[in-house]
Amino acid sequence: MPVGVSPFWQSAFPTLTLLTALVVASAWYGAVRIASGKPVIESRGRRRVPWGAESLVLAAVMLLGSLASLLPRSEAYESPKIDLTSAAGLGLTWFLMAGFVILWIRVTYSTKRSDFGLPRSAAEAGRDVVLGVGACLAMLVPVYVVQLLLVMVIGLPSSHPTIEQLLTNPTLETIVAAALMAVVIAPLFEELAFRVLLQGWLERIGGRRAWWPVFVSAALFALAHSGQGWAPVPLAVLAAGIGYVYRQTHRLVPIVAMHMAFNALGLAMAIATGGQADVVPPPAP
Repeated sequence: MPVGVSPFWQSAFPTLTLLTALVVASAWYGAVRIASGKPVIESRGRRRVPWGAESLVLAAVMLLGSLASLLPRSEAYESPKIDLTSAAGLGLTWFLMAGFVILWIRVTYSTKRSDFGLPRSAAEAGRDVVLGVGACLAMLVPVYVVQLLLVMVIGLPSSHPTIEQLLTNPTLETIVAAALMAVVIAPLFEELAFRVLLQGWLERIGGRRAWWPVFVSAALFALAHSGQGWAPVPLAVLAAGIGYVYRQTHRLVPIVAMHMAFNALGLAMAIATGGQADVVPPPAP
């Protein structure tokens, strides 16, 4: 390693080399598919989702919460504390709300497991996880290019209140709590809200061949992450990629795995570098 390289980058060099190779391989696979005139992911046959405007409930709650974060606050305002109790409370609140919406949809429309994109077997779930992680690796290229342009050309680093608070007190409990919120709770809730329910309903309106539902759900997803500097810009790129995967598969596990992998990588890099790696977009909880 060159002289002057920090101990972290020296110790992480083998892992980063492997990760870079996987990212390049995934992106290359997608580029070859596109060059040959094939879709990156083959479209799987499925029926339109049966639900209606109820799908707007979860996305609306996420958007209202993000917009509230932009309102002026008093100096006495303190960010929510990061601990296991807060993480458990957040998870319980979100999943109770999601459970109510899903129960309403199931009772009203007599939905099937396939309507929500749930796997039929452990083997299918495993293949979906591999697909999601591979798609995440491929999307790192455009996401990081956008982030790099914001940082190096425009000078606009992204930020995240949860990450900033975590780095001020990186104990085992705060790290576990942040990981629970960013890597487990947020991907499950947000993908159910923005892709399965919202985008699924938009595709029902626009038709099977329509692309605008992907971009509408991506734009709303980015708006839900406002208050994080310019992070919504690269996150919109990521969300478009997730929306594409959902459009082609209509399956829940690949998009959740894709979101989880991205957040896990961002959180790990933020903790490992002390938040100094501006070219790494923050997680999207």
